[in-house]
Amino acid sequence: MKESSQFIQGRSLVADKLIAEMKARKTPYIENVFGLDIKVNRGVYPPEKKEITVLYFEDKGASLLKHQPHVLDFGCGSGFLSIYVAQKGAIVTAIDINTHAVNCTIENATRHHVQDKITTLHSDGFANVPPTSRFDIMMASIPWEAAEVTDPNGLDIAFYDHNFSTRLALFEQGYHLLNPKGCMLLSYSKRADRLNPMKAFTDKFDFEIVYTAPSTDGNEEEYLYKATKRPTSP
Repeated sequence: MKESSQFIQGRSLVADKLIAEMKARKTPYIENVFGLDIKVNRGVYPPEKKEITVLYFEDKGASLLKHQPHVLDFGCGSGFLSIYVAQKGAIVTAIDINTHAVNCTIENATRHHVQDKITTLHSDGFANVPPTSRFDIMMASIPWEAAEVTDPNGLDIAFYDHNFSTRLALFEQGYHLLNPKGCMLLSYSKRADRLNPMKAFTDKFDFEIVYTAPSTDGNEEEYLYKATKRPTSP
C-alpha cells in the first residue's frame, strides 16, 4: 500500500461550497436523472444529472453491462447508480458508510422495483462485504479530497477522506474481490488529478481515462478512470 504522507492534504473551497449548497436544500426532494426519479434524503449525496459513469455506460462502456455482471457500488449514496445498472441486468451489492445513504438506496430501489437485484449493506469500506464475494465491476464513488471528517453520517464523508485511507483500502482490498478480468470505474476531476494523480495511489492497477466530461461545479473537466488489475508475480 502507498504511503499517504506523499499526498496533498486539506479542505477544498470547491468542496466546502458544494457541501454548503447541498445542506441548504430542503429535504427530501426528487432529482430526475437519466429518466429516473431519485429521492434524496437528509445527509445523502444527490445523484449527478450528468453522471459520468452512466455517460460511459450509455456510450463506450455498454458492453460491460451485458451478461448480468456482478457489480459493487462502493459509496452508493442515493442508490442511483445501483438502480441504473440493476435495470440493465446487473446483480448489485451497494455499500456505504453513511446510514442515511444506505436507507435512501433501499427506499429508491424499492420505488423502482429492483430491490430484489440489489443487496444493500452498511459498511465501512469492505468491512461487511463477504470475503468470498467476487465482482466484475466496482463503481467507486470516492472522495476527491483529503481532510478529517467529523460526522460519517453527513455530507462531508462524500467529499473528504482523511489521509485517503478509504481510497488506499479500496485498491488494496478491492484487488482481491475483483475478478481477474474485472475493472473499477472511478470518477475524478482534472484539478484533483493534478494534485494527487490517481496512479500514485497503488501499484496493483493500471489506469486508463476512458471518458471525459466538462464539469458544471467548478472542478474543471471530469475524468472517468478504468482501473484493471495487474497480474501478480508468479
